[in-house]
Amino acid sequence: AAAATAPAWPGPERAAALLKNRRVLLAAPAGDVRELLEIALASWGALVEVVEDRAELLVACRDATPDAILLDAQGGDLDLLDMYNELLEHHPLAAARVIPMAAVSAADELRKFLEAYPGPILTKPFGVHRMAEALEIVLHAKVS
Repeated sequence: AAAATAPAWPGPERAAALLKNRRVLLAAPAGDVRELLEIALASWGALVEVVEDRAELLVACRDATPDAILLDAQGGDLDLLDMYNELLEHHPLAAARVIPMAAVSAADELRKFLEAYPGPILTKPFGVHRMAEALEIVLHAKVS
């Protein structure tokens, strides 16, 4: 698992070098935030795949393990805890690449999960620089 402490903001050039042609799944509800994340990732050269539901996420991980997964706690039927546990059971390499996105005011069960989570977490609200830092941790810690 990745260390929980992020390095300093890698900057757009380093983010682009790191993310170029990397497959990143974006599991977040439709809206401005998802669109912003998608634009930022694509501008850094990432191969972004937006997944709308559980089935799409599992299929996307079955076909090929992504380099990173940005998983929103409020992504339609993508309940973060359930999806993480399902990925852990069926696609453990993909689960190791999850970056949870959750509000500070998350429910108790989710907050406990986040406190124990071994990798980077994007606490809402966050900026694209924080997303780049979290992706850098996951990509450097990538297991095969």
